[in-house]
Amino acid sequence: MKAIRILRHATLAGSLLTLILTPLTSQTLSKDQLARPVRVKLDQVNTPDAVAQALLDADVPGGITVLHYCGGFPTRSLKLRSASVRGLLDEVVSADPNYSWRLNEGVVNLIPRYTKLHFLDTRVSKLDLKEKTPDEALNILLALPEVQSQANNELGSRAFQGFAYAYPPNADRQQQKTFSLVLTDTTVAEALNAIAKAYGSAVWVLAKNECNNGGRRNFSIKFIYI
Repeated sequence: MKAIRILRHATLAGSLLTLILTPLTSQTLSKDQLARPVRVKLDQVNTPDAVAQALLDADVPGGITVLHYCGGFPTRSLKLRSASVRGLLDEVVSADPNYSWRLNEGVVNLIPRYTKLHFLDTRVSKLDLKEKTPDEALNILLALPEVQSQANNELGSRAFQGFAYAYPPNADRQQQKTFSLVLTDTTVAEALNAIAKAYGSAVWVLAKNECNNGGRRNFSIKFIYI
C-alpha cells in the first residue's frame, strides 16, 4: 500500500489534545477489527501517520488527536511482534508513550495522554445527515452554532492546509460513497466517531496550533478516507 502523509511539515503546530472516551461495549466487534492484518511499511514513520495508514489499510474507522510540534513530528521505525491492528497500536504507544489508544463503539482512537480539549466534549442537540460524504458531514457539524462557538473560543480559526487531506488526493468526488445518519444529544467526539463508522473506514484527524505565531490561534480537522 502506498504510504500516506496525513501530517505535513507545515508551519502550523499544536498542543497536547485528549479525548475522553466511553468504555468498550462490543467485544465481538473489537476482536474482529483489532485482529485484522497490517500490511503497511513502518520505516521512519511518525505516530499519527503509522496509525492512520494501518487503519485505512485494515478498513477500520478511527480518529486521531494530535500533539503537533513546531519542529515537526519525530519519526521512528517500528518492528511488530504481531502484524495486526492491535499489534501495531500496542507497538506505537509503547514506542511513543505520549499517546494511548482506545476502541470506542467500534472506532479506534489514538489520543495523547494529557490535557483536555473541551471542544471534543461540546454537546450537540441534533445532527441530521442525509446522503453525505465524511467531509460534507464534518462541515455541517462544524457549522452548528454550539460547535462553532466553542471552536472559536478555544481553538481559533480553522486552517484548511498543513495537516490532513482526503486520500487519495485525486479521488473522484462524483463517485464517493455517501451515508445517512441522525444523532441526538451527543458530543463532537461522539459525532466524529459516528461519521467515521457510518462511512465504514474513515479516519478523522484533529490538530490544534499553539506554536508561537504572533498570538494567532488556529486548528485543523479533516477526514481521510478511500
